[in-house]
Amino acid sequence: MHRQVIQSAHPRTVLLAALLACLAVGVPAATPAPDAATRSVRFTLNGSGIATWSIDWPKEKGQEALRYTWRGTFRFNVPARVFKNPAKAKFSVRSRGTLRGSWTGLLTGEVIDGFAEGPYRCEYKGSNVPAAVAATLSNGLVRGRLMLTLRAARGFFPSSGDGATINCISQYGRVAPPHFDPSWLFRDSVNVRGRLTRDTAIISILSKVLPRGTAKIGFPYEVGSRDSNFTGNTRWRNRGVLNVRVR
Repeated sequence: MHRQVIQSAHPRTVLLAALLACLAVGVPAATPAPDAATRSVRFTLNGSGIATWSIDWPKEKGQEALRYTWRGTFRFNVPARVFKNPAKAKFSVRSRGTLRGSWTGLLTGEVIDGFAEGPYRCEYKGSNVPAAVAATLSNGLVRGRLMLTLRAARGFFPSSGDGATINCISQYGRVAPPHFDPSWLFRDSVNVRGRLTRDTAIISILSKVLPRGTAKIGFPYEVGSRDSNFTGNTRWRNRGVLNVRVR
């Protein structure tokens, strides 16, 4: 009579089978990256202002006045971690949108001596003029601030075309307003981080607007004067108001 011999599995084989059984049950999903979870917020901008400029010297006397408004909306997907403490969080997110601007302006004066000698007069108008803009929302340079950076590849609003017109009696001022040009977002002395630029605007906003809030900002703000025997006595005043709404 033969006895049946039962062979036991090798220990390594048993261990491998156990591991395969665990894999069959399921492997927990990988933990998402900290910024994988985001929250969509919408920034609505409404700006307006009145800008004036004047010159008085023996070679030229003139003045310019421009009334303007502009608006736009940008939606950002902000990391959820930012909302725990917006004043300290570091982040940077991008968006794209369209700004729309309207304005009326008048330039009058006379060049008494020099290039383009003679009287000049220009009327500037724009109605719902579009500007494609790339926007970046990030933490500001100081704690408690956000930085909204607007970039327009070829300047902001065109001075003519797409709903904008220029009507002049001479060549002086025919291309664009000599001051507060719409393509410069109605600014005159534009200095962004140490360099002159017409295609970039940086707006500082209190971080408390996140996740829902409003802010009223002085933008642009340009007030000053210069007296010179070589370039004349000039005065300028451009005090804009920008209302920001976040939802």
